Amino acid sequence: MKDFGIILFPDMQLDLATKKVNHLSSGVCKKDLISAVTYFDKAIFINSNILHVGIGESKDERILLDEGFLTDHMHSVDSFSGDMFTLIYEATGDAIITMLREKGDSWVAKSTSDVFINFKGVEDSGDGERLTLINALPLPSQDVEIEDLLEFKLKRKDEHTRLKLAINSIELKVLTSEDKEIALRQAINEIDASCYDLIRAYQSSPIKFDFGKMTFNFSIKEISKNMAVTYGSLQALSLPKTAEIALTIGAGIQTAIQLNDSISLRKIDKSSPFIYSAEIATRLN
Repeated sequence: MKDFGIILFPDMQLDLATKKVNHLSSGVCKKDLISAVTYFDKAIFINSNILHVGIGESKDERILLDEGFLTDHMHSVDSFSGDMFTLIYEATGDAIITMLREKGDSWVAKSTSDVFINFKGVEDSGDGERLTLINALPLPSQDVEIEDLLEFKLKRKDEHTRLKLAINSIELKVLTSEDKEIALRQAINEIDASCYDLIRAYQSSPIKFDFGKMTFNFSIKEISKNMAVTYGSLQALSLPKTAEIALTIGAGIQTAIQLNDSISLRKIDKSSPFIYSAEIATRLN
């Protein structure tokens, strides 16, 4: 099956309204690194010749670079005319779109709305309409050692693959459903309830865990033709259990999906592919 790849961003903000770059901290925040390692096969860090944020300064980043999990991807900007912030946004947006369209793997972009502030979007001139669903899954606590997490993941390679297959299956149900609103609600129900029940099964464990965001591509082409891809327009919605989800909606598409129904609990099957997530919460500290 295809690898799950994630595009990471530095812990910073580009604000078009104020024309400022706000550096929150150097490199990628620890929580994003943990999320990427836990649920993805590889990660890309995007830099350019007009905006370069160092990577590899932290111990965790160096480990992931040495392991080949994390790659520093450079894209070149040839034109320097016009407003610099717009140029940076458009150049970065083009690089993101290129990665999302890569046929060999399944790529998603992480937390774009937290990085690009007050941007309206980047036009997608191709045929890749995209809806990205960010769904909450449990993470180990942030004090976990990256080496331990890599070892954990390696030993549970089959369980990680089962989880990815399950996500692909859920995605296919949404894409082929006549009523995508209901299908998406059911998909969220399935993932959220499965993870929650597994976590409850391990409540006796003293190990704490956080909640992170896992992203999946939902390329629903029949919704709209040649729509604009909007980065930075995330609508956060509350879930009664596993934290939150957010929907990245392409320009021109109304937010018609409502997730107000209560999500029911159900008994977890020990063969559930989400056992990987429960193991994360109980085996690592």
